Amino acid sequence: ERIKNLPLPMEARATLIASLVVPKAVYACAVNWPSESSLTKLRAQCTTAVWGQGNHWRAPEVVMTLLAKGHIADPVQAAAYQTITVASRVLRKQPELEQLFYEVLQRRRASRATHKGPGHAFIRALKNAHLDLNVENGCLAHRRVDLRNEEVPLLPWLQMSIPKLQHEIREAQRHEQWVRLAARRNS
Repeated sequence: ERIKNLPLPMEARATLIASLVVPKAVYACAVNWPSESSLTKLRAQCTTAVWGQGNHWRAPEVVMTLLAKGHIADPVQAAAYQTITVASRVLRKQPELEQLFYEVLQRRRASRATHKGPGHAFIRALKNAHLDLNVENGCLAHRRVDLRNEEVPLLPWLQMSIPKLQHEIREAQRHEQWVRLAARRNS
């Protein structure tokens, strides 16, 4: 609330949001996924704080992909980004848990369970990032047809470097945000 009233440029307000607001809001999201209503409400507030109050004609997808670093300033993108990154780091440190993790994901998908936990958080993060995980080969894939009509490669998420994985997550999230905006605004 106070950040949006500061007489600072948009980039500075985005940095304040990314360093003071979003980390507290998405803390431990890899274990307990936040509710959609709380994420949506916080996203609207963060977008207003970044964009300012002067013009109400703004789409959060545009503000949080073109004008701010969405993976740190947008609670929706930050939660998914952190959840996938944390899961990758944990499974790299304890590779013996990889098969158990995949088994939990398969069972959660099959049962449509509604209780929360790390499996639920990871599935929600994949959905928000517009990614799919094939547990047979351990690869992530973008859930999209590439706009350039090129084949979208499979991503061996536990074998690739963390910075490369993070880049792929950010790319998938940007695409997902643009798809959501296009679906909402047909013009």
